Amino acid sequence: GTTMGEQKETSSASATASEIKTLLNQANLPESADAIRLDRLRRIFAQLVENEELNLSNLHDKSNNLNNSNVKVKWNEFLRNRHRVYLSQLCDRIRHGRRSTLRTTMGVIASSPNINYPINGKVKSDTIDENPSMTLNHQLLHSMLCAIVHPFGESMMEDSVPKMESGDMNKWWHSSQQNAIGPTRENIIDLLDEEFIKPYKDVQYFLLLQLEKLANEMYRSENSLLSLDKIEGRKSSLQEQENDCRRKNFGQVAENLLRVLIRIQVPNSEDDLEANDLKDGTYSNYLFVSNISKENSLDDDDDIHDNDDNINNDEDDSDDDDYDEEEEQLNGKDQEPKRKKQRTTNIRPKSKSISKKPNFQTLSQHRRALQSAHLAVLRLPHLPPRALRRALQHIPTNILPHVSSPLRFADFCTRAYDVGGITGILALHGLFILMTKHGLEYPNFYSSLYKLVDTKAFHTKHRTRFFRLLSKCLTGSQMLPAYIVASFCKRLCRCALSAPPSGALFVLALTSNLLRKHAETACLIHRNGNGNSNVDITKNDSENPSTSGSSKIHKNTMGDPFDADTDDPSKSCAIESSLWELDALERHYHPAVSTMAKSVGREDPTKTPMHNLEEFLLHTYKSLFDTERKREKNKKIQVPLTFHEPKGLFVAEDVFANIFDVPVSST
Repeated sequence: GTTMGEQKETSSASATASEIKTLLNQANLPESADAIRLDRLRRIFAQLVENEELNLSNLHDKSNNLNNSNVKVKWNEFLRNRHRVYLSQLCDRIRHGRRSTLRTTMGVIASSPNINYPINGKVKSDTIDENPSMTLNHQLLHSMLCAIVHPFGESMMEDSVPKMESGDMNKWWHSSQQNAIGPTRENIIDLLDEEFIKPYKDVQYFLLLQLEKLANEMYRSENSLLSLDKIEGRKSSLQEQENDCRRKNFGQVAENLLRVLIRIQVPNSEDDLEANDLKDGTYSNYLFVSNISKENSLDDDDDIHDNDDNINNDEDDSDDDDYDEEEEQLNGKDQEPKRKKQRTTNIRPKSKSISKKPNFQTLSQHRRALQSAHLAVLRLPHLPPRALRRALQHIPTNILPHVSSPLRFADFCTRAYDVGGITGILALHGLFILMTKHGLEYPNFYSSLYKLVDTKAFHTKHRTRFFRLLSKCLTGSQMLPAYIVASFCKRLCRCALSAPPSGALFVLALTSNLLRKHAETACLIHRNGNGNSNVDITKNDSENPSTSGSSKIHKNTMGDPFDADTDDPSKSCAIESSLWELDALERHYHPAVSTMAKSVGREDPTKTPMHNLEEFLLHTYKSLFDTERKREKNKKIQVPLTFHEPKGLFVAEDVFANIFDVPVSST
């Protein structure tokens, strides 16, 4: 018969099962009551995990390995099934943007670790009492991330949304093709960042791996659908509408992934990854810290490095391990046996006295995960332009200095650079870093840069960044051909004619520096209308009668061979032209522009220093106005606004002088 202890345990399990079923069935409650219900379930499952009654690890089920009774196995399976239902309810509410549910889900992950036993991943009877290593549960993290990046659109009603099983990416994605997906709420991402990403280094690492996995799953799913569409040749309007909806949803999910990804900051040094502030057996900067086993410290394949695209980095790739345990768990693969073949060179002998840190406590692995996650997300098709511009602003300062192989981002930056416009301007920064610091060769760089110089660039909010990089690209080398320097000077001065005063001042300063630095371009200043530079633009006067009479131009007038419409500096013929735009700028309405235009090309190279372009980048309408307003009231430098006190809106000789006069009635 059963003992009193077993009867009491059975009674307790029955009461727990009954409470779990009751709470799971109470799904249609007000938001506040529902939050209390979900938190109560979290505490119940956390207690079951702590008591080792529930094992959520996807590897090495301890209850099976220890030859426990059939009752315990069935009890664990029952709890796992109920936990899946609970997780599905959590994900459904996260998709509706409930912050309280997201906080509850983070608590579930914090109380349900993956448990890995120390000796070669196997549990032995004489090692049961040893402390196992614990890491984040990848399946729970994956389910939470799927729910965050697949929020319901504003028009979706809760009762019209199909309930999805958590953790199955195919079901998540195929359901999103039929239902509208909206942007993830900013307060959801803020909560995830403040309470889950920033405080814990292991969360940062495993979240990067999950972001990469999710992006790769989306990429494969979309490619398979595109291939199917191409084979079937779908052309009906309904199918085209479905495809448009699918592409829109895909782009929205990709943007949501990117918004989460840019919140993750890689540690700056190994010291940042050290576990600190030990208190009550936990650390302030880690959810879980693995117990490092000396017997399992070094793997046979420890020296296998990532060698994608033949780009190596000795410092960052020295600890890379393509077959590490965490990535095999994430990819759903069973752990393969140790490989017998080893490289004949650079083989480190095994040593049981040396301990190896887990990957999430290694700086090189953090950098590698950061790089892989960004590359996986950025290659996704249908990425919206706003997301692309956000990525281009984030990459130069937050990604390229930290990843192991920055040149892996060259394709992304060059494709964005060739787009032109605002996207090209933002891509210029990353491309400039890759060229100057990492040896990227891009033969068409200056041709693409030439396309970006137009009047629109003077009015964008990224104007200062663009002009700063433009000046570095043009003044950083004295080896630039004269025709390239002349083309940029000519196009910049042409744009300055219609640019705001702040932009015109920068153009004049940059042109002055370029003309003095490249003496062979001085012909742009000194060329006149005599000699071979003349262009006979009246030779076809007989064929073009519009040039006759008073509008006829004499043969000694100089034409401008500069082609302003071409985007190829080698075909612009700028070196054969002249900077007549400077003469026009000397008549500019703003006195600062007019004064500076008169000095360009007339500086004494031995006495006049180069202009500090950073000062001119800071000029705005407001700063120029304040400068004039605060100028000393000296009559010699005051700019007269009018010579006579006006008596009306128009002068007496103007045709509109009497337009506002009230006609006098004759009666």
